[in-house]
Amino acid sequence: MYSAMRSNNYHRVVAEYQKLPESLKRMRSIMVMRCAAARKIGHDEFAKAIEDVRRYDPESHFLDVMLVDYYFEQKQYHLMRETVDRLDAVVQDPFMDIVRGTICSEQGNTEEAERLINKAIAADPALAEFYQ
Repeated sequence: MYSAMRSNNYHRVVAEYQKLPESLKRMRSIMVMRCAAARKIGHDEFAKAIEDVRRYDPESHFLDVMLVDYYFEQKQYHLMRETVDRLDAVVQDPFMDIVRGTICSEQGNTEEAERLINKAIAADPALAEFYQ
């Protein structure tokens, strides 16, 4: 799998994943690699990978990290917001308000976007570097 991933042979990564014993399929590092490859292949393959992660590792938040970017690309802002909220409940990071602000901006709600971004910068002034 690793050599297939390094050579950008995403279909081979997924095919090799399918041949693995269940014990290896449950390993987080293997699941991350499979998700990354599946995402490059397309929506349907990524959806299968997501379902497996949810089945094998339902308490993990690494999937949420991957989904934020995926939902942004797909313009599925409501799902992105739910995912950010789940992550924020765990990490409690002001950057999550930057992400929420980005969602609002993409949806045309610039007033709320500005409020959230200012809230994030007030909580962590280092975040201001993103907006200079």
